[in-house]
Amino acid sequence: MRCCSRPCSSAACCPWGARRHPQRVRQRAAGVALETALREAVQARFRAVLLTSLTTIAGLLPLLFTSSSLSMYVTPIAITLCFGLAFATLLVLIVIPALLLLLERGKARAGRRMAGVLAMARAALPTPNSTVTTEPDNRSA
Repeated sequence: MRCCSRPCSSAACCPWGARRHPQRVRQRAAGVALETALREAVQARFRAVLLTSLTTIAGLLPLLFTSSSLSMYVTPIAITLCFGLAFATLLVLIVIPALLLLLERGKARAGRRMAGVLAMARAALPTPNSTVTTEPDNRSA
């Protein structure tokens, strides 16, 4: 399997090594559509990411409801961590895959547009077989 210009035989080729490629990289190398690869990658990691975030938020809940003398310092930190984890979970599971899909589609669209521009530029250039004469015009003399 190749993930870059060299065949993967060790960790020197890529950070994942020969056997530990992310699922999306393996699927894209096998020719699976980007939407399918992203959907399967999100479904594969959804439970782990969600459970990790929820258990961390549940662990912070006692700090949210403390009534000790330090609660004026601890409660804002707990609120920040809970909402930050919830936002990061949404980013990881929804926003980042959607942005990746949009960027890949934009790259494909830009590639098609660039191919059209290059075709028009090639059509405007003279062909190698055509002769362009640059002899001076002697009619006026």
